[in-house]
Amino acid sequence: MTHDAFLAQLAEVRKMFEAQLPQRIAALQAACEGALAAPDDRAASAAAGQLAHKLAGSSGTFGFPEVGRVAKSLELLFASFSPARPEQIQTLLTTIQTASKLS
Repeated sequence: MTHDAFLAQLAEVRKMFEAQLPQRIAALQAACEGALAAPDDRAASAAAGQLAHKLAGSSGTFGFPEVGRVAKSLELLFASFSPARPEQIQTLLTTIQTASKLS
């Protein structure tokens, strides 16, 4: 595979990621809301943290570093199993949505 062919494939994968980003953010938001609704449910917190982890890793790879940074913050909040304030999580989710539109 030539370098140009590789770059073309990478650009195509980035477009697919960008097209799926709103659904990924919506899934993360739903998981966060579920975790907040059941603060003693470690499985709900772990699910939200796992989605945040996946978004953090893939976002940076495909040109959305701010989305990745904020998703990492959410991941760490849920990984700590400490009671997170709903306002803090909502602020991070809003920041992710804004950042996804700027990249």
